Amino acid sequence: MQSILIVGDKENAKNKAENLCQDFKISKFDKDIIESEKALGIPDIRLLQKRIFLKPVKSEQKAVVIEAFFGITLDGQNSFLKLLEEPPANTIIIILVNDTDFLLPTVLSRCNVIDLRKTRKLEKENDLENLEIINKLIEGKNSLYIAQEKGKSREDAL
Repeated sequence: MQSILIVGDKENAKNKAENLCQDFKISKFDKDIIESEKALGIPDIRLLQKRIFLKPVKSEQKAVVIEAFFGITLDGQNSFLKLLEEPPANTIIIILVNDTDFLLPTVLSRCNVIDLRKTRKLEKENDLENLEIINKLIEGKNSLYIAQEKGKSREDAL
């Protein structure tokens, strides 16, 4: 069905994966977690290939969560590409990583990427200003215009 790559620290990435499984209404019996204390290689991908084609038990879909915080070898990634291109129809593949630097561009292109490192929390003291910006966006004003209007420097605009 789809492949999702979650980039972030271990705790946040695991929490996001759990939330996605809940959003897709996947029971704990239909969630397969693959953990490794080293970089995933071809043997790990072969094991994944055997397990991924099992049908879900309680849910309509199942999730395979691959914790690749120690990386995936180049050979492992090349072996994994076919699975990412044609995953089973009832399976969601969720890959958890700290960084995307070690991933091949072909792997990245086959995944929906959720980068948790880029999220920011809004400060309470900026609530009024943020509300004003949101209202302007709702009114249909161009976001580039709003950034130019609010930001004195490039950093402020961003």
